Amino acid sequence: MPNSVAPIIVYATMSVGGAILAEAALSFLGMESSHPRPLGTHALRSAFLHADRALADDLSGIAILTTVLAFVLLGDGLRDALDVKLKE
Repeated sequence: MPNSVAPIIVYATMSVGGAILAEAALSFLGMESSHPRPLGTHALRSAFLHADRALADDLSGIAILTTVLAFVLLGDGLRDALDVKLKE
């Protein structure tokens, strides 16, 4: 059990990025969920309603890219920190 904790943590952090991208892709295709609270892409899009539509799309994409990159880098950093073989 102790040896399986590190890979599970790393996999979980890297899976968050995939889940965010899947939700953004489905939202782009018009198949978003009818959730009572707005998800990340809807909140960003509604925040930029007064701005130009192209600018709002660009900023939404940049925010999604930054969030996914942060989770992937977090998972990579955790992998490096928790890998026993790299410490030798």
